[in-house]
Amino acid sequence: MLDLFLTNHFMTLMQALDFATFPAMVIVFLVMTALVKPFPYWVSKSSKNLKQYKQRTMETSKDDSEFRIIMCVHESHHLSGMSTLLKLSNSTKLSPITIFALHLVELTGRSSAMLIVHDAYNATNISQPIFERVISDHVSSQSLRSYGRRGTGHPISIQPVTVVSPYATMHREICCIAEDKHVTLIIVPFHKEGCGIDVVQENSSIRTVNHNLLAKAPCSVGIFVDRGLQLSIHDMGFNLWKQQINVAMLFTGGPDDREALAYSWRMAGSREVRLTVVHFRPGEKAKNIMEERKESENYKQLDEKYVNELRFKAKFNDSVIYLEKVVNNGEEILRTTKEMFDYYDLYIVGRGQGVASPFTSGLSEWSDCKDLGVLGEALSTSEFARNASILVIQQYYVADTAE
Repeated sequence: MLDLFLTNHFMTLMQALDFATFPAMVIVFLVMTALVKPFPYWVSKSSKNLKQYKQRTMETSKDDSEFRIIMCVHESHHLSGMSTLLKLSNSTKLSPITIFALHLVELTGRSSAMLIVHDAYNATNISQPIFERVISDHVSSQSLRSYGRRGTGHPISIQPVTVVSPYATMHREICCIAEDKHVTLIIVPFHKEGCGIDVVQENSSIRTVNHNLLAKAPCSVGIFVDRGLQLSIHDMGFNLWKQQINVAMLFTGGPDDREALAYSWRMAGSREVRLTVVHFRPGEKAKNIMEERKESENYKQLDEKYVNELRFKAKFNDSVIYLEKVVNNGEEILRTTKEMFDYYDLYIVGRGQGVASPFTSGLSEWSDCKDLGVLGEALSTSEFARNASILVIQQYYVADTAE
C-alpha cells in the first residue's frame, strides 16, 4: 500500500514538471553543489585574515610597514600634547604614519551612532565645525605635516573623524574603525587632569570609554597622561640650542613592557628624542618571591631576547642610553627613578596586565586606578614626576570580545 502511494506521488510530481521547470531545478542544484566547497574556504579565509590582524602589535610589526594610529580626543585641549607625541613617533619613508583623529562626542537626539569623516586639509573654510578647524590648525597644516618636511621624517597622513555615540558603547565604534583600517595603536587621554592630590577634574565618561577599550580593542592601547608635553629648548654648548624631548622608558618585563619598549625605540629614531631605557632586574628578595610563585619562564625569555636586540641597536644610536638597575620592589623602582630622572619630559611604561611581578610590591596596595597599571599610577601621583607626561601602553592580547 505504501509502495503504491509513493509511486503515485512520484508520478504526479514528474507530471507537474514541464520542460522549462526541470532544467531550472537542475541548474539550481548544480549551483548549490558548486558552492558547498568554496563557501567554508571563504569563511575560514576571512577569519584567518581577522586573526592575523588581531595579532598585530608594535612588537611584531615589521620595520618597513605602515604605522597606523587612532588618536582619540574629547576636547580640543587634548590635541596639543597628543600632537607633540605623534610628531615624535618618527614617520619615515619606509614606515610612514597614518593617523585617524577621532573626535568623540556623546550621542544626543539620535537613535543610532554616527560617523562624520572630515577633510583634514581644508583649514581655510570658516564654516567648518570647530573640531575640524582645530584639527587642521594643531595637527594638520601647522604641526604634523610641517614636521615631516623639516626633518628627516616623512609627512604624516591625517584623517579626522567625528564619532557620535553613547559613552557606554563608544568603544564599539572605535574598535570597528581600528579593525577596518588595520590600526596598530589606539591612544586615548587619561580621564583625570592634574597631578596626584592636585587633580582638578575627573571625567567618568572618558574613564568608561578607556576601560572598555582596554578590554575590547583589537590592537594595542596607550593611555596618555598629558601635563603639557612639548618640545623644549636644550643648551647643546658652544651657543648651540636644540629642540628636544627627554624620554625615560622603565622596563620591568612582560608583554606590555615589550610593547612600550617597541614604541620607545621607534621614537628614538626621531632626532628630537633622547631616550633612556632602564631595565630593572630583580634583586635577591625579588628572585625568592618569583621562585616561590613558580612564575612562567616564557615571558622572561622573550623579554631577554627583545632587550638584547635593543642593546645591540643602541650601540649605533647616540641618542639612546641603556641602563640596568637591581631592585626588589616597586618602592625601590620609584626611589631609583626619582634619583635619576627628575627632569624627564615623558615616561613610557607598560600597563603590566596579567603579569604578577614582585616589582609591584609596595605599590599595588595603594592602587585605585587599574587603567594605568601599578607603576603608571605610581608615577602619575609621584611628586618628582608632577611636571612630566606619562604614556601607559597595553599590548593587544587575545580575549573574549563578545559584547
